[in-house]
Amino acid sequence: MYLSFLINPTVNHDQGRTIWQTIQPILDQAQCAYEFAFIQDYQHAQRLAHKSYERLHHHQNLVVVVIGNDELVNAVINGLMPSDQQGATIPFAFIPTNPNSFLAKQLNVNHSPNTLINRILTTKKPVEINLGHYINSADQVQGYFINRLSIGLSAAVDQLIGPGPIRTWRYLRAAHQASKQITPYNLMLNVNRHHIIFPNAINTQVVNFPFTRTYHFRNKQYLRPPLEIAIAKGHHQWRLIWGLWLMFRHQQLFLLGSQRYREKWFHFSASKPLTITTDHEVKGSHLVNLTIDSVRYPFWDIIKDS
Repeated sequence: MYLSFLINPTVNHDQGRTIWQTIQPILDQAQCAYEFAFIQDYQHAQRLAHKSYERLHHHQNLVVVVIGNDELVNAVINGLMPSDQQGATIPFAFIPTNPNSFLAKQLNVNHSPNTLINRILTTKKPVEINLGHYINSADQVQGYFINRLSIGLSAAVDQLIGPGPIRTWRYLRAAHQASKQITPYNLMLNVNRHHIIFPNAINTQVVNFPFTRTYHFRNKQYLRPPLEIAIAKGHHQWRLIWGLWLMFRHQQLFLLGSQRYREKWFHFSASKPLTITTDHEVKGSHLVNLTIDSVRYPFWDIIKDS
């Protein structure tokens, strides 16, 4: 096994650098072959991830290990997806700098760095997880997300927050500003061969659950299939802020009062250009004509997809 570490050293008060300094002696003691790189930004991480395929000729058991936040995982996943690699895939592993993030809990990696690096070193083969896959036919753009895709209010909050640690006061200020500025849009959803029109929608989110049978830590039940979409209409401003706060605290997956559907794929379009974010990473403002489904990808861990 050959480990390639992509590290965000400054995220969460230099937590990425601290984690690396903690686990590097464990790697040396285990005599594990590895390399590491400190990423400059998410585009840099995506390029480095894609270049990993150049090393497959020399290291067939290559695993890319992400040390950072959910946004860094998103960038690495989009770099690793084998658009021209004749079906070859490189497994990835994740050591989160914030073990309380939604993705860390969904992947069951909300543990200490020492525990996670030992799990990575003792894993013999990857398990497959679900990744969300989207194609926007309005501008012929496609990509992948491991956590969620958002348009409307929650995407506006992501855009206002920008890069850097998401502190409570920054989030509340962005939520207040976005809730004042957001204007409704008309959304047409195609789900299970039904066309549903939502006038005055303000928020649309698609959540991907990585495992086919994912134990929902809030609802305490197994969920299937892997994708769930929620559309929220306009509410009073303070109700919107309260709903965003509950999402920020991981007490709710969606805005209060959202209409929700669970399926293997969705198609929806909006009446005007909107900001799109995936795993909180801003993809810009686009005309929205999205088809969303899921694909399987190898995740390097001992977790069983029960």
